[in-house]
Amino acid sequence: MLDLLLPWAFALGLLIPMRSLEGWLHQHMFKVGWLLTKNLHTTTILYYTFFLPGVVLHEVLVWLVAGMLNVRAEGAIKMPEKQEIAALKLNFVKLDKKVSQFKLAVISIAPLIGGIVFIWFVTNNIFDIGGFLEIASSGELEDIGAAFSRLTATPDFWLWMYLVFAVSATMIPDAGNLRGWRLVIPPIVVVIILLYAIGVGDRVLLVTLQSLSQGAYFLMGTFGVVIVVHLVMTGILGAIESIIERITGDSATFEKGKLVAMRRDEILKMRAEQAAKAQKSLATRDQSADKKTARAAASGPPSIYRLPLPIPGTPDKEGLHTPEVVVSKETQGTLPGAKGSLPPAAASAPVINPPRSIPTSGVPATSPTQSSSEPAASTSESPRVPDAARPTETARPSPFAPSSPAKPAASADTSEVPTSGSPRPPDTVRPAPFAPTSPAKPDGSPDSTGAPASPPRPSPFAPPKPADATAEVPAVGAPGTPSDKPASPPLSRPAVSTFGQQSPPARSAASAFGARPPLDDDEEDEDDGEDEDEDEI
Repeated sequence: MLDLLLPWAFALGLLIPMRSLEGWLHQHMFKVGWLLTKNLHTTTILYYTFFLPGVVLHEVLVWLVAGMLNVRAEGAIKMPEKQEIAALKLNFVKLDKKVSQFKLAVISIAPLIGGIVFIWFVTNNIFDIGGFLEIASSGELEDIGAAFSRLTATPDFWLWMYLVFAVSATMIPDAGNLRGWRLVIPPIVVVIILLYAIGVGDRVLLVTLQSLSQGAYFLMGTFGVVIVVHLVMTGILGAIESIIERITGDSATFEKGKLVAMRRDEILKMRAEQAAKAQKSLATRDQSADKKTARAAASGPPSIYRLPLPIPGTPDKEGLHTPEVVVSKETQGTLPGAKGSLPPAAASAPVINPPRSIPTSGVPATSPTQSSSEPAASTSESPRVPDAARPTETARPSPFAPSSPAKPAASADTSEVPTSGSPRPPDTVRPAPFAPTSPAKPDGSPDSTGAPASPPRPSPFAPPKPADATAEVPAVGAPGTPSDKPASPPLSRPAVSTFGQQSPPARSAASAFGARPPLDDDEEDEDDGEDEDEDEI
């Protein structure tokens, strides 16, 4: 089976070089005509005239087959128009536009079949190619010369040679018109499958291929003759073209299929540049290939361990690339002294005391009118207080002065600065003067923080006090608290006794967080001294 298919494969393979040689032949023929006439219209007429036998055979076969298939065909014989392309426009017979693809394919294949039959008839009956091959098959020079002498001795050899050349150059159809043959392939495949299903496929195909193998050899011989004829005619036309260029200095070339007139020196220069460019590109390609080979040899066989994989950085470096997060404190204007709150009324305008940073020992100083919920200031961060806002230090009362009203045991000197505890906020709010004071709480009652206040040690000879000094003093100005007398302003002068001495300021009964701070040793000694003075009086 394979021996029967190989001749057809070789016959179809010969179509490719035959088609290429046909294109070169047409270009050389058109160029020779232009070099002789220097006129495109005249060159076009000579070009069609040179291939006239093949053009006539092609158009006659198209018209006959179209009539056989009942396809309307009209003749449009006229002089060819001027063209710059070295290709024959075989449209002297116009077919109906409504023709089917299959009929168009059959009509287009007719000139090829007619040309093959004509070439076979000439080569076997006129040239006697069989006798020529039999004499030249020995391979000796004398036998080869005798074979060619017999071939050229054929009557009208050059005329028949020209007819074979003209017909072979015009018999190959356009590939676009052969698309209708695709419709024949499915029926052929179906018939072959049915033959194999019946059981006679091998026998039928064997007999068919044996009979067709003779046709394959016939096609191979015909295409071989056409290729030889095209080579001979291309060589002859090339020699004529070179002689004319050397004599006249004119030349031409084809760019994108069109004829471009140029001088011979320009053609030679352009060809040299093209050759140098091709050589340079080839050298560059070889160098790049050598570099790749050397690089591959140096690096060894490809491995996944040499791939440039992305490696993450260390956590400290990766943290630098993280977007910066800005945390801002949300301002809430709920407290009177907080930032962002609306200012209170004029009657209760707060007085802001900037904190001071004077590290001393003692308990935090609080104003008598300061709220019990105000935190104590810290010694580590105590801003400086202006001099105008500092209360003046009071002198120690004389032991012979009349006794002043008892001050709360939990009060502390305003000049003392706390050394421990939570930091005082910079914006402290003091209520307005003349605010009602809150009533005193009984001893031992828990303050706002839940810690019971420790009562001071009373003197055995002291007069009874109106209220328990250890009771927690509520915030001044709180709703529902009675006021015995208006509170003194924060920066008012201290009271003066009957002997002209200033009485010490009253101490707050509660600490900044509602609990009374513990007394230091100095304060306890001072209280004991005051009690002894009172006893002596």
